[in-house]
Amino acid sequence: MDSTKPAAIARPALQELQDTIAKYAWLGVLLFSLGWVARLAKFVAEHALNCLFADDWDYLTPIFHHADALTVFRWQHGPHREGIGLLFEWAVLALTRWDTRVVDYAMVGLIGLALLVALWLRFRLTGRLLWSDVLLPLLFCSYRSWESLFMGCMVSPMVMPLLIIMLCAAAWRMPSLPWCYAAVVLLNLFAVYTGYGLFLGLVNLFLLGCIAWKDRGTKAMRASLPAFGLALLTDLSFFWGYSYLPVPGGSHSLWQYLEFDALLFAYFFNAPAWVGGALMVFTLLACSYHLHRWLATGKQESQLIFFLSAFTLLYALNCAVGRVVNGLQYAQTSRYLLLLVPGMVALYLAALAIPRVSWRIAGIAALFIPAYLAQQLPIKDEIVIATWNGARARWSVYYKQTGNVRQAEHMASFTIDPHPEVSQMDAKLAYLKARRLNLFAP
Repeated sequence: MDSTKPAAIARPALQELQDTIAKYAWLGVLLFSLGWVARLAKFVAEHALNCLFADDWDYLTPIFHHADALTVFRWQHGPHREGIGLLFEWAVLALTRWDTRVVDYAMVGLIGLALLVALWLRFRLTGRLLWSDVLLPLLFCSYRSWESLFMGCMVSPMVMPLLIIMLCAAAWRMPSLPWCYAAVVLLNLFAVYTGYGLFLGLVNLFLLGCIAWKDRGTKAMRASLPAFGLALLTDLSFFWGYSYLPVPGGSHSLWQYLEFDALLFAYFFNAPAWVGGALMVFTLLACSYHLHRWLATGKQESQLIFFLSAFTLLYALNCAVGRVVNGLQYAQTSRYLLLLVPGMVALYLAALAIPRVSWRIAGIAALFIPAYLAQQLPIKDEIVIATWNGARARWSVYYKQTGNVRQAEHMASFTIDPHPEVSQMDAKLAYLKARRLNLFAP
């Protein structure tokens, strides 16, 4: 009897099983993504409160004053403008009697849309999804960005820019160049005026400038050069009426900035500082290599990797410049993590682009393992959430009893806004009470 026949039969059967598993990877990835978005929604629902908090009392000023849409769009809060994010938030508040819990749920929806666009981009690159793409929902739907989701319902700084970044990445993949440039210019306008998406203006301007230079002397320049000019005008218009804020504490050494960013990248995965340093270095290497590769070959995959990694590097540098004065511990703050996601996606795409299979698997594993292990919150974050939410709930009860901001803060042992006089908090609370909105809603 020929002993090789069972093995010969087993090999095609095994191959058929592997092909079937790979064939339905798209379904597994989509179901896993849906489950992870639902998991994040449940997490937010457990912690969302219907009470304005901290910066809410400042950046919502134009809505309190019934400003027009353009004023709301161009409203400056800190170093950035509010843009499409505040317009979106305005609409949600208007429809829900200023229920900030609904705004929090809506932000989960925006993150879910950003994840869906990321999955579509992955599909466009290779024509299929892989099982390794379950990494994407781990990156987008991590609990670690909790402060961006339910501690002050600020859509503009982080959440809306994340969606705009992914949509702009998708726009760069459009086959028709006129439509591609039109979409990029429009999304560039939204990005520059919406939170920390403003750094996307530099990345888009650089890409359009490179394309226009490459197209010089050809008919294609008729589309790329006007797109570059419009993007430049958009970026410059950001500074019209802008109030310049000095960097607190002056300048610091390059090493301090690098150390801050290493801790920031590390905190994304709740990892040691050296892991963050390695992530930062690999992001920089991926950005540089794929820029060179795109310029040399025109590979759209490399353009996408550069686009995402360059944004995150610029954003991280801004965080370091603006916050290192407060101490390195500020690098390990939840509110700054969400816009590191594009850079992590770029690292994943760069790992997939590695020709050697063993290195490719190692690169994917190096991202997947810490991303999966970091899904649970550190104990200190759980304590902060419980403390802040309990104090906010008490403050709301005490204010409705006393009608006095300072007295309610004293009774709750918690400051709902560090500068209530500057933000005109008393007048805004009277506005909400008269219209039975937010914490006064029935």
